[in-house]
Amino acid sequence: MNNTQNPGKGLGTTGFILSLLGLVVGFVIYMVCAASAVFGGGMGLAIGWSVFCAIGLVLSFMGMSKSKATGHKPGLAMGGLICGIIAVVFSLWTIYTVHVVHSTMGTAMTDLTSGLDSLSKSMQH
Repeated sequence: MNNTQNPGKGLGTTGFILSLLGLVVGFVIYMVCAASAVFGGGMGLAIGWSVFCAIGLVLSFMGMSKSKATGHKPGLAMGGLICGIIAVVFSLWTIYTVHVVHSTMGTAMTDLTSGLDSLSKSMQH
């Protein structure tokens, strides 16, 4: 163990905080994005959250690399890396969910409009 200051400690701690925040708040963001997707929104928030989670992951990786390169233990950077990977995967799942809901709602609206047009034509005759 090297007795010098750990150069990756700040990056690792910051990455851990961002990754953990991205993971914990992610569950609320997922619900908001899924609900917004029904009305055609949610994609911007989902992408923004993915970027936030990716920043936490990258900072954690950088902190871990710097710590290991100087002979220090990675500490919080390792926890940030684990939380960051889970948060990024979950955020990508959120983007996919919003996309699927958008597609499903588009198809449902087309089918509804077609059915109402058919009903309207049959009532006119």
